[in-house]
Amino acid sequence: MNAPFLLVIPPEYFPTALTAACMLRAQEIVLLDTVQYSRQSFQNRTLIRNLDGVQWLTVPVRSGQFGDPIDRTRIDVDSGWRGRHDKALRFNYSTAPFYLHFRPHLDAVLDGGSGILADVTCSAMRVAAELLGCVA
Repeated sequence: MNAPFLLVIPPEYFPTALTAACMLRAQEIVLLDTVQYSRQSFQNRTLIRNLDGVQWLTVPVRSGQFGDPIDRTRIDVDSGWRGRHDKALRFNYSTAPFYLHFRPHLDAVLDGGSGILADVTCSAMRVAAELLGCVA
């Protein structure tokens, strides 16, 4: 059995399978929301399965944010991203088993936030940790 450890990671817009596996093993999880925003990373996007294979869901950030820490990176709230993500999740998963069980958790992430990237990503990570039975 592996010894418990402290997991310190930047928050992701819903964790990848590797991150989720690490979260399950960790004794404690610290979300490092002061790291520099990195384009084309899982900090503001995630992959979902769809009929054609996979689809990216991306939280758009305002231009000029590159290099700022994610706790100061502003989301482009006027882009309609929440509605697009909601529509994609409903279309691709509404007939999946347990969809109605998980939907309130997804709504909490999509409906929440102050327009700061870290608020959305930390919310997504907390929801994932709760559903996995982890401590965050």
